[in-house]
Amino acid sequence: MRPMKREFTINIILLLFINILIKPAYIFGIETEVQNIVGTEAYGMYFAYFNFVFLFQFINDPGLQNYNAQLIAKNRESVSTLFPDLLMLKFFFSTIFIILVFIGAYIIKFDNYLLLLLIVINSILSTLFLNLRGIVSGLGYYRLDTFFSALDKLLMLVLMGFFLYSPYANPGFNIFWMITIQLISYLAVCILLLFILFRKVKHVQFDFSTAKYKNVLKNSLVYIATVFLLAGIYRADTVILGLMTNDFQVGLYSKAYRFLDASNMVILLFTTLLVSVFSALSDNKKEIESMVKFSIQIIVVVLCCISFTIYFNAEFLLSSLYDVVDVNLSLILKIISLIIFIFGVANVFGALIISINELKKLNFYMIFILLISIVLNYILIPTYQVLSLPIVAVLVSSILLIAEIYISKDYIKFNMYEFLNVLIFIITSFLIFYIVKNAGMSIFAALIISNILTIMSAFVFKILNIQELYKLKQIKS
Repeated sequence: MRPMKREFTINIILLLFINILIKPAYIFGIETEVQNIVGTEAYGMYFAYFNFVFLFQFINDPGLQNYNAQLIAKNRESVSTLFPDLLMLKFFFSTIFIILVFIGAYIIKFDNYLLLLLIVINSILSTLFLNLRGIVSGLGYYRLDTFFSALDKLLMLVLMGFFLYSPYANPGFNIFWMITIQLISYLAVCILLLFILFRKVKHVQFDFSTAKYKNVLKNSLVYIATVFLLAGIYRADTVILGLMTNDFQVGLYSKAYRFLDASNMVILLFTTLLVSVFSALSDNKKEIESMVKFSIQIIVVVLCCISFTIYFNAEFLLSSLYDVVDVNLSLILKIISLIIFIFGVANVFGALIISINELKKLNFYMIFILLISIVLNYILIPTYQVLSLPIVAVLVSSILLIAEIYISKDYIKFNMYEFLNVLIFIITSFLIFYIVKNAGMSIFAALIISNILTIMSAFVFKILNIQELYKLKQIKS
């Protein structure tokens, strides 16, 4: 168990280090500047189209990433056939995805078809990239997966940074430039990963058995439903906002949503790794319970640092990044910081549910959660406009987390002491940020001190155990 924990810990540290350096730099240094240049309304149109395309993600990526990571982790000897199966299925689903997106766009009168096409191609390439990384992770090449985890954003950072900030930059930069550079970056990393996998996987066998693909598709139906429901819960609200108001309101929300997007990049990397680890341990309830608790301890500390940093510095962060800041934007961002925390914890339980094959139960609850989200947004948007989205998102995220904890109850049991210990740590972290924020020091000093004290308190409350971490360091993988 300790070697598994040690390898997991090393990869989490590498994931955080690489992605904290690169992905936030891309999101806040590139995407933010693009929005400042093209304007809130133009970016709002892109964001509405992007989220509309994301609603069809259940076809573009019908759970293949997690499904294959789980399947390959348990059947590594069969990778020579599972790998080509993924490629064939990806091509099949991508074709259906393109058709459905354009039919849906025609129905709701999203008529900028060039913008739509580029977003669709990027979506296909980005999910192919994640699928290929899922195979790498399932094969146990965790550090290789970690290396690739931010390579796409690194390429975008370099290429887009040149056009945005160099003296040779074209003053006519528009949203299409950003999307085209994204396409080039995704294509490059996919080609590189395919090259590596074809070298790692010996005797690749393309088998065109229809019966076999039907079986794989049947097994993927639960994942397809999960991806569709999650996309509806977390993305349909923006599309509804765009249809009921205007592109400016959507662009406004995208400014605050960017922080959730940045946090999710780290959270989802953590989750992808967890699916492979939990799947490998799924036959041993004792070990998987230990690993789940270990994962929650790490993610709670990380989330306290991220969420409270955003909450207590919302005005400063927004004014530093954007040329125009709406009066309600800081409140929206503070609410989103709470969503980040809830979403992060929920993803640990979500990874467990995938690994123990309990997604059917989760889907049942998510049907009602999606309905709640749609109905509440339709009721609140006419009155509260953009402010209604984060309020509804907090509610539905909380309900989803409760449902996941309930489904996982047979695999993980927290006693009252463990629960209260984590709760007291969270409250203590909040108070640390509050006290330091109001101590009269500079913002940057307050940020550093608050996060250091939060991490120190994690050891005091034994959320992080220094002796266990030291032992993990001494054990050879």
